[in-house]
Amino acid sequence: MELHQKPTMKVAIYSGTIPATTFVEHLIRGLAEQGIEVYIFGKVKKPYRYESKHVHVFPVPEGKLALVRFVLKSLVKVLLTAPQLLAVVRKILQQGKERSFTEKITYLGRILPVMLHPPDIFHIQWVKAIDDFMWLKTELNKKVVVSLRGAHINYSPLADPELAAKFRHFFPDVDVFHGVSRAIVKEAEKYNLDPVKAVVINPAVDEKLLLQVPKTNFKARPLQILSVGRFHWKKGYDIALDALNIAKGKGVDFIYTIIAGGNYEEILFQVNSLGLQENVKIIEGLPHHEVLQFMRTSDVFLLPSVEEGIANVVLEAMGNGIPVISTDCGGMAEVLVNRKNGLLVPVRDPDAIAAAVIEFTELSDASISKMIEEARETIRTNHVLSNQIASFMALYTQVIAPISNG
Repeated sequence: MELHQKPTMKVAIYSGTIPATTFVEHLIRGLAEQGIEVYIFGKVKKPYRYESKHVHVFPVPEGKLALVRFVLKSLVKVLLTAPQLLAVVRKILQQGKERSFTEKITYLGRILPVMLHPPDIFHIQWVKAIDDFMWLKTELNKKVVVSLRGAHINYSPLADPELAAKFRHFFPDVDVFHGVSRAIVKEAEKYNLDPVKAVVINPAVDEKLLLQVPKTNFKARPLQILSVGRFHWKKGYDIALDALNIAKGKGVDFIYTIIAGGNYEEILFQVNSLGLQENVKIIEGLPHHEVLQFMRTSDVFLLPSVEEGIANVVLEAMGNGIPVISTDCGGMAEVLVNRKNGLLVPVRDPDAIAAAVIEFTELSDASISKMIEEARETIRTNHVLSNQIASFMALYTQVIAPISNG
């Protein structure tokens, strides 16, 4: 779609926490730079300031007493400014009769700020929150956009029949779905998603990464291997350790660094049982800019995941000029072409990961440099923020068109 002028609209980017994850924050800032009035609702997890006058924050307080006061004040505001919405509040609460008093207060804390400051488009970043806000469409005739990412579609509804039923019930009423990959849109079709309503907008990274000068020496030993992501079974760290143990047995000298948050007791046990204490280093999370700095010191980035949408951290590694070895999970094959812009291996296959690590150590500098340049061209062409923001602008403009024309 060709945009002749910037649309004037109010778009809520909802993740439930302030600030949100890095890629959501990129979206918020990018939209604000284009003059979109961006509304942010949720709980403030740490101090955070938006520079743009186009970003409007409506925080929900922490603590039971503060939340009760907040809800009461918000109800009074609804009564004074939009009394007709009290009927909507009553109807919403009646639909959730099984909720306890505390759950109802918490729910009102989430929805009342949205009711008092309704956007034109409400964009839900995490699909599990879909049932909290579909009243915007059914009761206020606002547009609802839902993003489809990773775990929330790929395995959560498989493990939770109630969640699967919730998706099947609400998906037909969503205006537009944003999928991070073609693979995840296909997966969501199991839950009554109409593919005609889905738009694929791939994850993206800051173009500034492409200004970094890539490493040229990958022959130093030990080989510096890096993985980034929370400790969770879907990240496949146990498989990576088995793979690197195989590679060690075949003569590969390496240091494997995992930057991750969460409980890693099980991983520590595996490291010790495999005798990899001298080969594995765990860093308990770093700020995003420090992760990028650390990445530039690595020789190869390893994504051993069982499940992903499209991993942003892989895109960042590619943009940074770090070669990537990734499993063929989720939409990763939509980014990586094996032996062209990275190495792609089957999921849950430690032997294949080990073989890829060994193959990488045997590549010539020229072959590695060519792979890096192909990877950076992939990012330059398909995964830069400016293009992503333009795609979201087009999506929102298309969604809001019936209102604008009406």
